[in-house]
Amino acid sequence: MGRIAWDNLELERGYKGFGAYANSKLAQILFTRELARRQANVTVNALHPGAIATNIWKMQSRPVKALFGAGVRLFGSMLPSPAKGAAPVARLASDPSLEGVTGRYFKRFREVAPSAAASNDRDAARLWEVGAEATGLAG
Repeated sequence: MGRIAWDNLELERGYKGFGAYANSKLAQILFTRELARRQANVTVNALHPGAIATNIWKMQSRPVKALFGAGVRLFGSMLPSPAKGAAPVARLASDPSLEGVTGRYFKRFREVAPSAAASNDRDAARLWEVGAEATGLAG
């Protein structure tokens, strides 16, 4: 659901918490793919661990809290703990069968195709350049 607004990357206009979160996830996948393309000596993948019982929505606006808070109250006990939620991360980092697998997107324990927006090579390269410029590493 993310969308890179090149003229408003830092969301100085129209900031919405959920939108910022979605954009950050899109940027994470784009950046992961571009890093894997540029650095053959690095293994890097993006992962969506699924819904985990955390307080991630605690600082959101009242309407968002109300919406997600109700869901957490109803379904929170069914969500995995942070410790269980870390299992896909640990597997991705240590499973020998994934050696050499890089630039991919995983949802929990399996590789899936990223969205069309997250598969945009031109946006991935542009985001890399914006990041390099912002950190002074361009050149």
